[in-house]
Amino acid sequence: SRVADSAPALTGALTGALAGPSALPESWRQACRTLSGCALPWLAGTDLVELAGRLVPGDGGTPGG
Repeated sequence: SRVADSAPALTGALTGALAGPSALPESWRQACRTLSGCALPWLAGTDLVELAGRLVPGDGGTPGG
């Protein structure tokens, strides 16, 4: 179902946004860091953290504050 596909991603995104990256296990963060390109093939192999850093000026603020 659509919920089964998107609920885990939404949960992880909200957890990270509210509590910061340390709220998620390091192994999870590393597993999701490099994009596979399944939805956007031209992004295959892109580092998600590096991409986010290019999209947000400065440090992006303090999570949860």
